[in-house]
Amino acid sequence: MSFSRFNLIWVLLAAAALCRVGMAEQDAFVYFTSPLAAGSDEGTYLLLHRGLLFGKTDSFVLLYRGADGKVSEPGEYQGGYSAAAAYGGFLYVFHGDTYSLYSGEKHADSRPWPFPSWTPCGAVSVADSLYVLGAEAAQLTVVRLADGEWVQGGLSPTAPGRIGEVRAVALKDGFLAVVAEKIEDGPRPLYSIQYSEGRWHPWQEVMTLPASGEFALVSESPTHLLYRERRGRLTARYPLRERTWTEQTGWSDATDTGIRESLATASYVTAACSSEGRPRAFLLAPYSGLVSEAVWSEAGGWRLGERFAALPSLLGVSLWGVILNSLVTAAFLLAVAISLVLRRGRSTKSELGGHVVQLASWRRRVAAGLIDGFVVFVGVDLSLALFMGGRSATADTVMWGFLIAYVTYYAVLESMTGQTMGKALMDITVVGRNGARAPVPAVVIRSVLRVVEVIMMPLLGLLVLLNTRQQQRLGDLAAHTYVIVSPRQPTAEHPEWDINDFD
Repeated sequence: MSFSRFNLIWVLLAAAALCRVGMAEQDAFVYFTSPLAAGSDEGTYLLLHRGLLFGKTDSFVLLYRGADGKVSEPGEYQGGYSAAAAYGGFLYVFHGDTYSLYSGEKHADSRPWPFPSWTPCGAVSVADSLYVLGAEAAQLTVVRLADGEWVQGGLSPTAPGRIGEVRAVALKDGFLAVVAEKIEDGPRPLYSIQYSEGRWHPWQEVMTLPASGEFALVSESPTHLLYRERRGRLTARYPLRERTWTEQTGWSDATDTGIRESLATASYVTAACSSEGRPRAFLLAPYSGLVSEAVWSEAGGWRLGERFAALPSLLGVSLWGVILNSLVTAAFLLAVAISLVLRRGRSTKSELGGHVVQLASWRRRVAAGLIDGFVVFVGVDLSLALFMGGRSATADTVMWGFLIAYVTYYAVLESMTGQTMGKALMDITVVGRNGARAPVPAVVIRSVLRVVEVIMMPLLGLLVLLNTRQQQRLGDLAAHTYVIVSPRQPTAEHPEWDINDFD
């Protein structure tokens, strides 16, 4: 290998390692959805459902900004949420059959939901009361918490369609609710209904929202309905629009809020609330973890303010991190392609222990690795399913289970036979420097390093293999092992190994 090629390869490897470490520190497989915002004059709460690209999670992140203007560190809690509202100095978060109280970002208490026959789908704080809404087919029901007592109210008039999403905002003596009709994969009509002085008013049709659209509601005379017709970046063609509502005039025509975003912020979902004396809207970019904030100014009109938070996520908080990873991956692929061209015509025979052997081709080794990875994944998946008794395993359990099984699988089988299932199917074998079965410590070393060069940086092992004289990856170099085409056993016709046995 020439000096220039040697340096090129290791510079690429170093850049890849730095990039991968940066991504690992930002928990690169996390994304966020389903934001809910709530607040009071004392502070602002933001809830975000925490998802995993590979695996399942049932947890959410809670952020709190107090009067000092500082946003708390993300607090992660188990369970989902269906509604939330700030009331009496606490944030009430409703999970279904329970609800929790939070003071700032800290969990204070959990209590059973006293009305198990229906699930909360909206909540709003009005003066000295907390109203919680539930949906029963095409009707809303409401309960009121005041002076520590829950009091159930009556059903609303029947809505024009089946009730789906619900948003509610406070009025002087009640609340206004906007609901989206429950329709799968189609345009969703929006309806509004007012509840005041203990009674429901008639339903009003607001608009029809496209299937990919979304909406949020925030109250501050007038009430603002923020909506967008398509998820993605806010542009002149697909802006964040609003309609306003007052008791005297009803719903106004749609107007453009004027809020735009850069490529780096690219929001996907929206939440809104009235807090710290102002109506606020929050624009979440699920995969970059950026949360931007827009504030209703005293002069009227929305103004995009400073970033509310930046959370570790799938793509990291910096677009430059994404670009760097893409460039490094492209460089790896280019280096592999160059290596394949330059190695043409190179001999694939070597001498081990006094015998000439045929080194395993990179195609056979890659195919064997894919087969073995599939075998380990299926084995871990089935084992966890049996062990967990039908319960969903956490992402960390799946990850560590796979890594431990992956290393153990290779270490045990290659120590015993020199072959895994994939290697046996591809007719290749791991041997030591004398051509005999590799010793156990050597097999363990190459199995552990496989995690780095196959799992963490999939192209690293292949790149090193293509650029070493005897087609060794890093694990082979460290353990002094080789992967060869399995020779036939000596017979009367072939008492010694012969190079033709490997063809």
